Amino acid sequence: MPDDRAKPMVEPIAGILNRVARTAPLPLWRGQVVALASVAAATGLRWALEPVIGADVSFATLFPAVLVATLSAGVPSALTTIVAGAAATLWFSMAQSHQHPADAIPRLIVWVITGSMMAVISFALRRTLVDLKDRTMQLRIAQDELRVLVRELEHRGKNTLAVIQAISNATARASSSVNEYRSALSGKLQALGRAYSLLTRDRSTPAPLAGLIQQILAPFGDQVVVQTGPPLLVDPQVSVAFALALHELATNAAKYGALSGPQGRVELSWRSHQDRYVLTWQECGGPRPPAQTTEGFGSKLIRQAFARVPGAELSIEAAPAGLSCTVKLSPRQGGLWSPPED
Repeated sequence: MPDDRAKPMVEPIAGILNRVARTAPLPLWRGQVVALASVAAATGLRWALEPVIGADVSFATLFPAVLVATLSAGVPSALTTIVAGAAATLWFSMAQSHQHPADAIPRLIVWVITGSMMAVISFALRRTLVDLKDRTMQLRIAQDELRVLVRELEHRGKNTLAVIQAISNATARASSSVNEYRSALSGKLQALGRAYSLLTRDRSTPAPLAGLIQQILAPFGDQVVVQTGPPLLVDPQVSVAFALALHELATNAAKYGALSGPQGRVELSWRSHQDRYVLTWQECGGPRPPAQTTEGFGSKLIRQAFARVPGAELSIEAAPAGLSCTVKLSPRQGGLWSPPED
């Protein structure tokens, strides 16, 4: 097929153009060296080919020199190539064709015009290659982000079903009648909906930490014991990280940990310690956490959320007694601070 025959010629050219796009333009002095070396090589080649192509077009081999100089070093190198090429054309006309310098002027004009056009085309080619490289990089980043988003949506969907099942089972155990079960389950599902909305809400003002925790963990009832610490406000950006972390921890506890059975409990507390705020999530009374050789997707989401919080330290430990998670944040820098006194 024609495409197969052209492939050996196209692939090397495509490889060279890709390397050009990935490489920054050479420094000025190196570009000048490349320009002069390219003109010297082109002139030597023209001299060697003179018996074959004659002396009529003295600058025939200079066009590749303009291409190389422009792609590698940009406009300054292209200008140097055109000027040096004009000098080489004049020398070749006088040495080979024995022309008077004045007789070579038309040839020089043709060279300057065609060489400049070649430089413009080469510069436009480089800009196009660089833009194509940038667009390709942006496309790859967008594809990676989309892949993570799809995986997160799948993860969230499975977690939602698991949480609803856990809440339903816990509500059924605590209810003495169908009506009581229906009423309690409806309230908890509404609270769950409010908790989910916190994950996507665009906050513009700081929120009280205690209120944020109450909204996220309300669907899980009395099995979550919150030991209220000092009153703190949460930065709008950091509140998203907290909401995501608390939701993932509660979901994991409902699926595998302390919230998956009637005897399990979760204790959540925060305190000030050595100029830092320490928040602790501790599970107890539930089944032993499953052994994992690799970090789960939920844990990765929590780490990624707090990775964007300056100075945040996060540790997650699946101990036999129950999973524990500790977050340490610096005041103000970590998005937490005490509210001003009235």
